[in-house]
Amino acid sequence: MAVQRTDPLLQNRPARPNEPGAKRDQPAGAMHESERRQMLATIEDLFRRTAARTGFGSAGSGVLEAMGRVPREQFVPPESAHRAYDDTALALACGQTISQPFVVALMTTLLRPRRDHRVLEIGTGSGYQAAVLSHLVREVWSLEVVPELAHAAATRLQRLGHRNVHVQAGDGTHGWPEHAPYDGIVVTCGGEAVPPALLEQLAPHGHLVMPVGPADDQRLLDVTRDRRGAVRLRDVLGVRFVPFVHLPAPAPQGAGDDARSIGLAAAADSAAAAFADLALAVSSLVVPARQVRPERRIEFACSATSPQQLLARWLDEVAWAMRRQELVFATFEVAVRGDSLRATGWGQPIEATGTTPRTDPRTWSLQDPRLERTATGYRASCRVATDRQPV
Repeated sequence: MAVQRTDPLLQNRPARPNEPGAKRDQPAGAMHESERRQMLATIEDLFRRTAARTGFGSAGSGVLEAMGRVPREQFVPPESAHRAYDDTALALACGQTISQPFVVALMTTLLRPRRDHRVLEIGTGSGYQAAVLSHLVREVWSLEVVPELAHAAATRLQRLGHRNVHVQAGDGTHGWPEHAPYDGIVVTCGGEAVPPALLEQLAPHGHLVMPVGPADDQRLLDVTRDRRGAVRLRDVLGVRFVPFVHLPAPAPQGAGDDARSIGLAAAADSAAAAFADLALAVSSLVVPARQVRPERRIEFACSATSPQQLLARWLDEVAWAMRRQELVFATFEVAVRGDSLRATGWGQPIEATGTTPRTDPRTWSLQDPRLERTATGYRASCRVATDRQPV
């Protein structure tokens, strides 16, 4: 999981995965050396230009050297390899992105990595951030919620020789307690608050780096905890990351299940935020939110006799807008009051995105919507049966 948009100064536009001109199976080496040097020069320039906001006029010790050693073209899809060293986020499979190089450098710098450190990463993605960290710390433990991405990243990292990186599929909100405490924790997906489990797993005086806040006003935070448990936060920079969205593999097929169904879930500290994040995950089955411009506004309103029914009605409203108006969405704002919901979505016609749809919402059947209370808030989930899996 990775950043979609940062401060406007940084010009972080995610590239479309079907842009032409890509060269497949490009090996690491001299053919990318000039692009790699230019990437590092751009990072240095951006550190100087954002120093007043971040507090860092240059990258941390060894960070640029580590990034210069990692063949970024190995961590992006083949069709994006020609842009591997551009300072921009790039699309991955399963609706995720690889962060722009400057953001990777900044988040790594905020961790203050040392050779004897053990670091936890939430959101492995393609494994690029973990690969950079592997050159700077003793051990990297990385959790990825999408099993397909976790398996691919683990295979890639092992193939490239990053033996001190350990990848596992799992829900990042719970951390990886078996190997705690961690000297640093880096979270590459946004949430309304820092999950308590991650704070508990952070070693005293360690640094936790995470984007926190509503989707339209996220701030990159540098979080520390002293030996008595007191937490200190520092606001570093305005960012926008993909949300903490749980995308489990389809459950085993049962008597009434569709083998082609896709499980989606979203965890948040409020029911309204969970409703919004789940609806965005549903829309992203057609076109990832990062590729949608918020050009059209649409209002929603519905009511029901129970929270479960309200979630079902809300998802039906979103699916109706996608089918009948052929819209996909960049963001939602949802307000839940009692048995009523009012929401605003910002999106764009599917054809206007310039992206080949990953699934057709006209073939969907929304199944088993659920809203559950958790220790840290709410979890909204559903299954989407479709005749085509997302690509």
